[in-house]
Parts: sequence; structure tokens; C-alpha cells
Amino acid sequence: MSGASAVPAVPAHARAAKETAFPSIAPDPSSSASASGGASAAQGGQNITVEPSAIRIVEPIAFDMHSDTPRATSLPAIAAVVEILAERHDIQLVTVTGHASLLEKAPQKLSERRATHVADALSKGGVEQRRLVARGVGSDRASEERGEWPCRVDFKMARSATDG
Repeated sequence: MSGASAVPAVPAHARAAKETAFPSIAPDPSSSASASGGASAAQGGQNITVEPSAIRIVEPIAFDMHSDTPRATSLPAIAAVVEILAERHDIQLVTVTGHASLLEKAPQKLSERRATHVADALSKGGVEQRRLVARGVGSDRASEERGEWPCRVDFKMARSATDG
């Protein structure tokens, strides 16, 4: 991506917090993500790209079947999203969208809980609550057929509250 700048590594305290569902994630004060262009980085094994309408993570923030707690392996990605949002104040609204498998009980409610838990983790990391919207979309046969892990959340973003 032209004009992209690297986002700094995930803080050590975020990497070490694998045993907790919602670590105290704070942005690295030395971070320097671009405020105007896109950002692309490999952080803790996470390839993350900020696009005009989404934050793309190669390995999604994943959950075990029937669980609404993010996998420990997803915590560095959550910390990286906190860092990006700490630097990118032009991103005024982020919709955290939860997904569930067709095989899970009450997939709509489960997907909503997943989105809420990740939004809560972002808020605890320092992202202003007013910038976050959590929503669940239940199960999606098409994404499972494409080979996407259904037990996940993803992020859509807007430059203003009316862009969403």
C-alpha cells in the first residue's frame, strides 16, 4: 500500500496477558502510525492493514466453538487494534461485528456477546466507548463455505458517525 507506515509492535504487557480474557491493553506511547494514510504491519505474528472502510487482520480475532471469550492467540491482534485506534483519530466510529457458526446454539445471541466482549476489551485498552458499536450477525453459511472461521469478529470503520 503506497504511503503506508508501520504500526509499532504490541506492548509487552499485552503479549504477556494471555491468561486473561480482557488484558489491560494500552497503546505504546512511542507508536507513530500515520494519521492520514493507511497502515500495514506485522505485529506478534498478526498482519494488520487499515483500509478506507475496515481494519483487516489476516488471522481473525477468533473464538472457540460455543465461547464468547476471544482465544488467547487473538489478544495481540486486539492490542494492535487498540494501538491503531489510539493513533488514528480520523477513524471516528468502529463497528465490531460478531459472527457465529451454524452449528452453535443461539448463534445470534452468541455473535452479539462476541462483539460486545471485543468492544469491551478495546474500551478497556483506552478506545473511547463513543467510537465503538458492537453488533452480532449470527451465522453465515456463505462465509463458512468460503472457508472462513465462523467464530470470529471483524471491524468496519467510518471517518464520521454518518459514514458507517
